[in-house]
Amino acid sequence: MNDTLVNRIFNKLSLVLLLFSTAYISIILIISWLVDIQQVYIYGITEWTEQFPAPIFWLHIFREASLTEYFQWLFLGISVMVSACCWWMHDRNSSAVSWGWALLTIGVLIMVLEDSINLRHKLSYFLSEHFYNGVVGTYEWNKSSFRSIIEVFFYAILGGVMTAALYLLWFSDVLPSKGKYYLISGYIIYGIAAAASATRNIGDWYAKTGGHILDTIIGERNLDWSGESVVFFRDPLGFWFMDHVVEESLELLGATLLLGALVILISFQRPLHESAH
Repeated sequence: MNDTLVNRIFNKLSLVLLLFSTAYISIILIISWLVDIQQVYIYGITEWTEQFPAPIFWLHIFREASLTEYFQWLFLGISVMVSACCWWMHDRNSSAVSWGWALLTIGVLIMVLEDSINLRHKLSYFLSEHFYNGVVGTYEWNKSSFRSIIEVFFYAILGGVMTAALYLLWFSDVLPSKGKYYLISGYIIYGIAAAASATRNIGDWYAKTGGHILDTIIGERNLDWSGESVVFFRDPLGFWFMDHVVEESLELLGATLLLGALVILISFQRPLHESAH
C-alpha cells in the first residue's frame, strides 16, 4: 500500500469521524425536541427517560459519564496514543517539532484526565481545603470566586501547553494543510467550551443564558419544567442545559476534530529508520 493511498484513507477517516459526531449530536437534539418539547412517545427512549426522577431526555443523555462523554473519552484517549506515536516516529534531531509532539501528548492527556476524573474539580477542592475561607463543598463554595479563579488558572495552564504545542508544530513542515484546519478548528471549539466552563459561575451567566434559551424553545407550551426549574442540587435547568447540552456538544466536536487532525498527521510521519535515509 503506497503512501498516497494511506493518506487518502486517513483523510477519509477524519471526515467520517466528523460526520459521525455531527450526526450523533443532531440526532440526539432531534430526539430531545420530540420527547422533551413535543412530548412524543418514542419506544425505548421514553421508558429510559422516565426512569429518572427528572424525566428530561437531554438532561441525562448529555450528563457526566453518559454516552456523549464516553465518545469524548474514546476520541481523546485515541488522540493521546496517536500523538505519542507521532512523537516517537519523528526525528528527535528536530527539537522544536519533537517538543511540539511531546507537549501535545501531555496536553491531550490532561484533557482526558479532566474529562474522565474531573481533574480541575479535584484541584480546586484540594486548594480550597488549605486556602479557602469558608466551608468546602457547600453551594456557596461551589459558586465562589475562589473556585472560579482556580478553574480559570487550570485552563490557562492547559491552554498554554496546547498553544505551545500548536506553535511549535504549525510552523514546521510536518503538518499538511487539511490537518492544520482540523487542528485549529478543534482548538477553537474546545477552547470555547473550556472558557465557558471555567467562568460558568461568574455572574451566574450559565443559568441566565441557558434559562433564556430554554424558555425561548419552550415558548407557550405547557410543560412540567422550565429554564428556571430546579430538578437537583440548587441550580436551575438553564444552568444544566449549558453545562450538559452546549458544553458537552462542543467538547465532543472539539475532541473529534483533534482526533481527525491527528489521524491525518500520523499518515504523513515517517519512522525514524526511514527519515535517516
